[in-house]
Amino acid sequence: MKLDKFLNQRWLMGLLGVMFLIVVTSCDDDEPAPPAMPDDIVTIAQGNSDLTSLVAALTKFPDLVNTLSGAGTFTVFAPTNAAFDALLSVIGQTSIDDVPEDVLKDILEYHVIATAALQSTDLSDGQTAGTVNGADVTVTINNGVFINQAQVTTADVEASNGFVHIVDAVLVPQDILDIVGTIVAPAYFNKDFSTLIAAVNAADEDILSVLLGNGPSGNGLTLFAPNNAAFEAAGITALPDAATLSAVLKYHVLDATVGSGDLPSGSAAIASLNGDFYLSNVAAGVFINGGTQVTATDITGSNGVVHLIDKTLLPPSQNIAEIVSASAAADPAEFTLLLAAFQAAGFADVAAVGRT
Repeated sequence: MKLDKFLNQRWLMGLLGVMFLIVVTSCDDDEPAPPAMPDDIVTIAQGNSDLTSLVAALTKFPDLVNTLSGAGTFTVFAPTNAAFDALLSVIGQTSIDDVPEDVLKDILEYHVIATAALQSTDLSDGQTAGTVNGADVTVTINNGVFINQAQVTTADVEASNGFVHIVDAVLVPQDILDIVGTIVAPAYFNKDFSTLIAAVNAADEDILSVLLGNGPSGNGLTLFAPNNAAFEAAGITALPDAATLSAVLKYHVLDATVGSGDLPSGSAAIASLNGDFYLSNVAAGVFINGGTQVTATDITGSNGVVHLIDKTLLPPSQNIAEIVSASAAADPAEFTLLLAAFQAAGFADVAAVGRT
């Protein structure tokens, strides 16, 4: 009897244990799984096939990637691939790789609000918000949500560190937008002209304002634009002082819109904003001051035209009269015929050198 009682107790305990396991397992099955943590902003962009251009641009700047991958409260307006294609068409480039990195970074930072994770319900008509670029974007709500002129096509993509709103156009800060379409744009948006743009920014006058205007006469401008290789060909490997830069840059600009068809045939003196240069328009091509060739013409802008050149123009430090005077003063006997010619032409000050 004692053995039967013991076995019955063992059986009962086992049965209770099985029932306990069933109850516990059943309770576990009913518990909802915790929600998955969303990815960070960069990972979300990398996983969207319509944002590959944005990702390609971002990866040029590891600091931006690290920031948008880390903890924070960000709002990012993400342009589509088609938006980047449209921007490249407007600025005259074929690839993001052609755009100077400082310009590209300014544009990318204009898409990021670092102080708040804003959902679409947090946006209101006329609202402004500061971006990492330092400039504000403006919200318009009118048959849709617009950031500046870009429409939000997909809103409120939640990330672990903020929200992403996909937009149909690239946002461009106003100071860069002012350059789009002008004669400055072909150089400003092309990294092969970074030395020219650095020179414009380093000059002691506001040369950029001059180049964005219509010239003293109001008839537009003509820019003979040297690329980086053209500066090297002229022996300029480091930028000179600001005053020299201003003089050099003005020597590349005409106070009129002069297309290739308007250039005089043969040889002629052409007036720039800093004195004359000598142009030769011959069968072999168009040359300036003998050693600089025009390599491409008629790149039009809203305020004039651009011609590309293969060597930076350097304005002479002396005019012809000053050069002859200096040479004749050093050795008058060697320049008697030239001095006589100048005297016959009415250059009395030069001719007087021979009598000193």
